[in-house]
Amino acid sequence: MTPDQPLHPSGARTGLTVEAVTSGYRSGPDVVHEASFRAPAGQITALVGPNGSGKSTLLHTVLGLVPARSGRTLLDGSDLRPQVSEAVGFCADDLPLPELLTGVEYVQTMAQLRGRHVSQVEIGEHFEALRMGSATDRLLGTYSHGMKRKAQLVANLLHMPSLLILDEPFRGLDPETTALLRRVLTDTAADGRTILVSTHDLGAVASFCDRVTVLSDGVVVLDEEVGALREAAGRDERFLEDAFLEATGLRSAVEESAQRAATLLRGGTR
Repeated sequence: MTPDQPLHPSGARTGLTVEAVTSGYRSGPDVVHEASFRAPAGQITALVGPNGSGKSTLLHTVLGLVPARSGRTLLDGSDLRPQVSEAVGFCADDLPLPELLTGVEYVQTMAQLRGRHVSQVEIGEHFEALRMGSATDRLLGTYSHGMKRKAQLVANLLHMPSLLILDEPFRGLDPETTALLRRVLTDTAADGRTILVSTHDLGAVASFCDRVTVLSDGVVVLDEEVGALREAAGRDERFLEDAFLEATGLRSAVEESAQRAATLLRGGTR
């Protein structure tokens, strides 16, 4: 079975389903508690939450890097665990790239780890499409932050994964690269693939994501379509921020801190 073939018995992609997953690191306490959410095929789903909410742990559990203590993860109706290396592409936020490899060598190495071979011509075409065609033979150590993110994307899309996971994909990117990456992700989802993005950028979520899952203290507190939240808020521009603060219970804390900060900035006292 290849990653671009449907895995569901009906022959249709259904996307990622996380069912009552509880997980944590080694013998430590649970970090994620019975988390359930959907990332449908053909859509972009955002995973958001405060720092320390368990987003990274949940992503690592989906990827099989952290064993689930209970619950299960399904991709297109089948157990995700045995097919992760073939069916999933993962662009990590803080994973250092091998700076002494060229762009071509890096992408070819990633392909070989998945048992595939890609030609230099094929890689060059992808680099060219992402406006970095002249960088194929340059060392990754000479790449800008945005170029490294593009190379990482190429390395994780060439095997045509059914599920693409990106951790903070827009951090530190200039407007051009951000717009280009959004377009690539939108087109990839339109091809019937499942996109899961972990981010703190609620503006990005509101502008191009289809669904949002909010995690707070390891618990899923919101799992909804972005459009439904927008309609419920009367199309208020801050609809997603309001939904996030309400779901996480942070609204009063944020308002209190903001009032204190404003008073101090005006030269007042607590």
